[in-house]
Amino acid sequence: MFVRSPTPMGIVLSTRRFPRISWADRSGAHETYIEKRMVVGASSSADLVVDDMTVSRIHAELDPRDEGLWVRDLSSRNGTFVNEKSTRESILKGNGEIQLGTTSIFVEYSNAVSAPVELWNGSRFHRMVGHSKAMRELFALVARVAPTDASILITGETGTGKEVVARSIHDASLRDKGPFVVVDCAALPENLLDAELFGHTKGAFTGAAQARAGAIESAEGGTVFLDEIGELPISMQPKLLRVLEQRTVRRIGESIHRPVNVRFVSATHRDLLSMVSRGEFREDLYFRLCVLPVRVPPLRDRKEDIEFLVEHFLEGEKLSPEFIASLAAHPWRGNVRELRNHVERARALGEGSLRPVIRSTFSDEEAPTSHSTPRTRPTLPPPGPLGLPTLVEDNDDAESGTTPVEMSLNGTGTGTSTGTGTGTGASVVSMFGRQRMPSRPPENEPAVPFEGDFRIFREKWIDRGEREYLVHMLARHDRNVAALAREACVNRTYIYRLMRKHGL
Repeated sequence: MFVRSPTPMGIVLSTRRFPRISWADRSGAHETYIEKRMVVGASSSADLVVDDMTVSRIHAELDPRDEGLWVRDLSSRNGTFVNEKSTRESILKGNGEIQLGTTSIFVEYSNAVSAPVELWNGSRFHRMVGHSKAMRELFALVARVAPTDASILITGETGTGKEVVARSIHDASLRDKGPFVVVDCAALPENLLDAELFGHTKGAFTGAAQARAGAIESAEGGTVFLDEIGELPISMQPKLLRVLEQRTVRRIGESIHRPVNVRFVSATHRDLLSMVSRGEFREDLYFRLCVLPVRVPPLRDRKEDIEFLVEHFLEGEKLSPEFIASLAAHPWRGNVRELRNHVERARALGEGSLRPVIRSTFSDEEAPTSHSTPRTRPTLPPPGPLGLPTLVEDNDDAESGTTPVEMSLNGTGTGTSTGTGTGTGASVVSMFGRQRMPSRPPENEPAVPFEGDFRIFREKWIDRGEREYLVHMLARHDRNVAALAREACVNRTYIYRLMRKHGL
């Protein structure tokens, strides 16, 4: 337990408490310590395998942090409960219970063990800067994994600097003399992305006037960086998986498999594990890409880095503590990219003191405040007689063909409204185009305010639209779920899942 290889130079050790967990399933009783981020599920590829038919293949994620055990549901079929409360993500700060399907996982901090946590002994590592504990832990992780050839998946919100991390991994690796080739999977349509990644022969398609090596071949001896890997079309994923497994590439229009010697580093701001649960990303490809996971923390979780980053952007110019405090109060939803944008805007527009200039770049809506509105989650249905909602068995057959019901905001259009509202604001329209949802909520429901965090606002509108869609369709089909699912073009198990979610 907690056996580590010799500590590389530049790394110092801190400590962290890791909780013990225990559970019982069909295969018996189990216990272990959560010493790193772990995926829990029924799949044999999961870090913690739970033998329970009501547990999804990729069900939840557990991550020990300084503040406690971070628990996140991964779009599981039967949900995740922490201390009997349904959760999408939460922090368990002490002893408690995590419910996955019919399996209870007991978390014991009273029996936790303290183990070493590696921190970088400095505020810079190649292209990365920061002196918070979170960043120094990231630097130490990169220093340890960079010399290997294992595939790395970098996750983090937009603007956190995932490409900077990828370039630092390359610079610190044994392949630093080789090329670093970037492929933006979100920037090209599928047909061009195929040729960009794998190359093509002369005449393989219209416009292919000559043979061309793809990005993977071009990175020979170096690193290929697959940015926004979550946008890779699912039809192309088997081909990339084959490259990762066989280390060969076949160009479009060619039958020859060419050997390649490259290191794969990928990045995404999307939740790939939830995409795996929804069937939008291949599970086997995920685990091939994520041999070594690297998470980049958002700026709001390391605000002690703001002053250091601003001085880095300003090449050493000092700012007053009051001004730094005002910057620290800003939410920085765009993370480091947004911070750098404000600093560069201030340098371009202002002369002399930067303090009033940078303050003036904040709009009224994004001005720093001394506090932020606490986030709330939509109300979920109460548990059933055993403390859990009605559970269904999770199996691949039921999951296949499932299409998530998505909603979008649209201010105009035609359709028949339901409910009592007559407002003319934003309307929620189902993806099937059959029913317009009212922009004003029923009288017994509070209005969704057009303010605050957009993600929370959108989530509330989607939940409201889902519920009203189900109420209308259940009445239309006299609660015949099979008929409803046929009209909605989704699997009926998904309809049952939404009905449990909304208490219907």
